[in-house]
Amino acid sequence: MLIRIVNTSKLTSSDIESLSVHIEKNMLKKISRKHMIQDQINSIAGVGFTKKLLSQKFHISEGKIIFSTNAYGKPQANFPEMNFNWSHSGSFVAIIISEKSAVGVDVEQIKVIKHNIDDFVKNQFPLIENQYYDGEPDSKKLEVFYRLWVSNEAFLKQMGIGLLYGMEFFDLYIMKKYSCIIRTKSGIAMPIWWNELSSNNERLSVAACGFDMNERVTLLVCDGHDLLRSIK
Repeated sequence: MLIRIVNTSKLTSSDIESLSVHIEKNMLKKISRKHMIQDQINSIAGVGFTKKLLSQKFHISEGKIIFSTNAYGKPQANFPEMNFNWSHSGSFVAIIISEKSAVGVDVEQIKVIKHNIDDFVKNQFPLIENQYYDGEPDSKKLEVFYRLWVSNEAFLKQMGIGLLYGMEFFDLYIMKKYSCIIRTKSGIAMPIWWNELSSNNERLSVAACGFDMNERVTLLVCDGHDLLRSIK
């Protein structure tokens, strides 16, 4: 399983235009309503790069790949064999593609949070995650919070639902440094891959879901401008 972490900070206006060519008009309209320019750039990069990578992987022209969203907002393509997901934070976009099964990915820039994290975890996360969080030293709690957040988000995105719709039906079990297990109330177990990295003076927490426990997961950090040139 390959997870691409794309640095969007050096994308030019020409790059953005190239990435936008085959994005659906309704998606572009939705993106244009985002208040932050960086969010607009990241959103275009997420959609545009995913289409180009799908086109390259499945040998189907970009123009024939049509994106829509399900009831919870998860993007999907008109070719059922195309399983993919993207996420963005800071000046990075995470993209994951699979031909085997549904996948989910989440990335968050690690930064100091003004609000009380302890209260948020206590009120929003299940008991077992509270216990894991409380058992960590204060110096690690910010990192642990982001790990819990992206792991939950990646699982729910893999399932095709949003974070606000499903946290009550599963528990997250931390197993070792780079993986954990999600157990739903119906007994389904799903491995989650997690890692933390630093790039371009930003710390990122990233998690992915939708692969076998023994499957190798590779994290590839790349520059968006260079990636675009390599797949044109």
